[in-house]
Amino acid sequence: MNNIEMGKIKNILARLFILFIFYSFVGWVYEIAYETFLEHWTYMPREFFRGPICPIYGIGGVILFIIFSPLMKNKKIDAILKLIIVFIVTFIVSSILELAMSYVLEATTDGWPWQSYVDYPFNFGGRVSLQTSIKFGIIGVLFIFCMYDIIMKFLNMLDKKGLLYKVALMLLIIFLLDFIFAIIMPTGIKLNVPRTKIGE
Repeated sequence: MNNIEMGKIKNILARLFILFIFYSFVGWVYEIAYETFLEHWTYMPREFFRGPICPIYGIGGVILFIIFSPLMKNKKIDAILKLIIVFIVTFIVSSILELAMSYVLEATTDGWPWQSYVDYPFNFGGRVSLQTSIKFGIIGVLFIFCMYDIIMKFLNMLDKKGLLYKVALMLLIIFLLDFIFAIIMPTGIKLNVPRTKIGE
């Protein structure tokens, strides 16, 4: 592998990591806003990270960004068709990701640190529900159509100014420090309540 190819790979990885942190932060803001203003719950730390991030949103955001980048660049596809594709794919990906993560976290921590959907209609074991999957599909449409070009311009600007790797490295250091700190000094708050007990 030559230096040009290595440079391209490093550039892609830097962009994806910045996107991961960005989507994780947006997810954190969404969760806090939803809980505070719509559900009127008391604020609690998100997962075990101390910083303002929800990594599950970062993972989902990066996956969707990779999937939708060719679609958004294709000028031959009608905007309405793009909207329908984005909604359906986001609906499916968010459902699969939330379902998979609930099983992974339950196997490792005896629960998962987000709301159970046992009281929602058309739910699967309280892990996912039709209502929330539709909501994430709509959010995906709004975010992709409103933010995709802005995000790409921002990443390209960082690249042109030679700041892409520096920003990615800075965010990586902060993320790793947060991760290490969370392991060494956990919050002690039991967020992962077994969801089978909810509603009993």
